[in-house]
Amino acid sequence: MAVQNLKSFKFKIYNLGFTLIELIVVMAIVSSIAALVLAHYRSGEQVSDLQTYSQKIANVLKQAQSLALSGEEIAGGRPNGYGVYFPDASTYILFADTNGNNNWNSTDSTIQSFTLPERLIIDTISGSLPASFLFRAPFAEFYLNGSRDTSNNTIVIKHTQLNRTLTIYLNGTSGQIDVR
Repeated sequence: MAVQNLKSFKFKIYNLGFTLIELIVVMAIVSSIAALVLAHYRSGEQVSDLQTYSQKIANVLKQAQSLALSGEEIAGGRPNGYGVYFPDASTYILFADTNGNNNWNSTDSTIQSFTLPERLIIDTISGSLPASFLFRAPFAEFYLNGSRDTSNNTIVIKHTQLNRTLTIYLNGTSGQIDVR
């Protein structure tokens, strides 16, 4: 009877673990799930970049609008207005229109310059690049490339790797700036 109990005990010891094939199958399933989660995480991170930088551009436009409404002085004087200049598909400049032409040029005061990351570009813009969006003091009237503009204007930001876009809308009449 003691021998029989010993044999059944040995059998139970061998059945307590997992076989190598079971472990390999589980590892393959876990690896596949981890790869899918990581791929979606990176895609989500890229979409977040697109949203973040689109909001940053909209905020700089709102800052120019706010500066024009407040009559902020620069270098001891009040400029004609404040604006954002888009010289190319990856750069934009917050500026003060110190020469009064309702447009950006090299003699205007640059307040701050911004550069988009490599994967993001300004795809299309009302008019064409280069473009100057200006809010004229004291009522923040909107000017596009030196001319009064009351139409709806857009700036399309594109993520080159995802081929996705977000659009910044600027209403020339009300001054509302929105990202969609």
